[in-house]
Amino acid sequence: MQVFNELGDIDVIKRFKNYIIIGFVAVIALIGMSALSQSASAHSKYTTTPTSLRGKWVSKTQYVVISKYEFSVSSYKHGKKSNDTWSVSGKRKTSSGYRLSVSKKSKSGYYRLGIAKGESGWPLKRTHHKGKTALVTFGWNPMTQKVIHSYFYKK
Repeated sequence: MQVFNELGDIDVIKRFKNYIIIGFVAVIALIGMSALSQSASAHSKYTTTPTSLRGKWVSKTQYVVISKYEFSVSSYKHGKKSNDTWSVSGKRKTSSGYRLSVSKKSKSGYYRLGIAKGESGWPLKRTHHKGKTALVTFGWNPMTQKVIHSYFYKK
């Protein structure tokens, strides 16, 4: 049986205190690091548009602007801007209260840009038409029962 003298008991107590202090410091450091990582990840991600679609595009009746964070469409009648203008942003809610949604590229090369948690959005694809760079979109004509392609040319 081993008997500790007074100095031996003090050494054991000092070592025990040191281990407790080191453990306490480690726990505080871990809590601090997790708090920092949570505040950094609390920043919401912005929705960005595909670079191939960005720019100013025009058709006979509409003007489309696609920037890094915004998608806007303006309608024109007889050369004058009508009240049918709308836009959605990937950074913030617009005055209409909507956010931008961008789908992944489909097998046929189309992206869908539209309102987050809304309808399916506009299918858009960059292409060449009549020797010019263009965006193509498609829709369904219920009268003729055929697919309609519309082209927007780079301004």
